[in-house]
Amino acid sequence: MKEKVGSPSHVLFFLSVTVGLLCAATSLSVAQENWEPGDEWRGAYKEGDRVQLKITDGMWQTGTVIGNNPVSAMRLDCEEYVEPAPGTYRRAGGIYTNTSKTDIRPFRAVDTAEVETVKTTQPDGDEGQQPKEVDATKPDEGPAAKTDRKTAGCDFEEPVGTVSKDSEPSERLFKRLIYETYRDKANGRKVSISYQSFQLGESYINRLRKNVNSHDGAPESAVIHTVRTKFILCESYTDSTIRWVYDAQYSCFKDRFGEWVCPSDSTRILEQTYLNHE
Repeated sequence: MKEKVGSPSHVLFFLSVTVGLLCAATSLSVAQENWEPGDEWRGAYKEGDRVQLKITDGMWQTGTVIGNNPVSAMRLDCEEYVEPAPGTYRRAGGIYTNTSKTDIRPFRAVDTAEVETVKTTQPDGDEGQQPKEVDATKPDEGPAAKTDRKTAGCDFEEPVGTVSKDSEPSERLFKRLIYETYRDKANGRKVSISYQSFQLGESYINRLRKNVNSHDGAPESAVIHTVRTKFILCESYTDSTIRWVYDAQYSCFKDRFGEWVCPSDSTRILEQTYLNHE
């Protein structure tokens, strides 16, 4: 008598499982190897890789690959991008897609494969000279980069004092206000300011002149306290700290709600340095 191997239902179940496994293996093989012509570069990136997505020349947004296969665009979960000059340009974090080989690269704490320079303005007395170029790809150049963060002026200790409506105008108050302005822009990142010079100029009363206030951001009759300062600003990121040297002017006064504010009248970046975290 011929041996009975199994009922038709068992045979069909076995065949469906086998076909399913073959399809899964084929799908995995395609996802890993079967790239369209011109897309082979995508095989160098896998889910979980730390990468940087190009925004424009010199601006790269850090993120993580969360999807990459031949049948859909590469998907990245990106962190917020902040241009190395606080408040000048920001790009929100979130999910982005990429289809271009030239718009993605492995993560770099500091560029080493290309020269991206930051144009800076010379200090007073150097008018007429070309702006100095600071090479951001060589963090070991210059006195600041050769020292640790604390020695470089990045101790991340808050200025003393507090700010309230009842605070009297003073150097201490205005230093704290300027610090809080940068702290509030940093979205939770650590920020520190080390003042190298701080000069209080002449104060004046904001008056209406030819239908325009002397300071258009302040209320009529507000007392404007002028400040000229040079300071080191440091902002801590995951893998490095960015250190700027600023020359700036501020006007400090009480706004229409009676709160102290110190908006900037002008700021110049004199120096920029990347300090790697060890």
